[in-house]
Amino acid sequence: MNIFLTGGKQVGKSTIINSVTNELGIGEKTIGFRTLLNPSTEIRTFYIEPINISLLENPYKDIGYFKDGTKTGITSTFEDYGVKLLEKCLSERSSIVLLDEVGFFEEGARNFQKKLHELLDSPKTVLGVIKEHTSEFLDSIRFREDVRILHVTLVNREEIKIELIKIIKNLKLEN
Repeated sequence: MNIFLTGGKQVGKSTIINSVTNELGIGEKTIGFRTLLNPSTEIRTFYIEPINISLLENPYKDIGYFKDGTKTGITSTFEDYGVKLLEKCLSERSSIVLLDEVGFFEEGARNFQKKLHELLDSPKTVLGVIKEHTSEFLDSIRFREDVRILHVTLVNREEIKIELIKIIKNLKLEN
């Protein structure tokens, strides 16, 4: 089973994942990536940060930016570095892979998308955040039979956290 949280901006999706993994004591046993805003740049840029994965290159790679109201993904980052991260997620000994978050920056990255679907097909459990934005790529994840989507709001986020804890406790995780 793969689980993705979705919802509006700043409703606590990433906070729920961090809280649940810490509460269950599995944070150190997970691998994956998170995307973060780089506050030190003039243009709003976002970068990808590995979680418990080491690669022999700079671990912080820009994945996209907002400029003049336009969102632009850096496809080459996903096609090279992003694919390497997902390959590591597939090969490393970890039952849970965190993907925080999957969104519109990946739209043109076909090899990354294919590798992500390989990961979803694997025995590993993917726990992630997916943008509410509708697209062919995001819908291809959202509408898979092995994906469960939990919609987070400011009102239900505590209930979602409790539900997510129950779901993960019921999984037969190996690590």
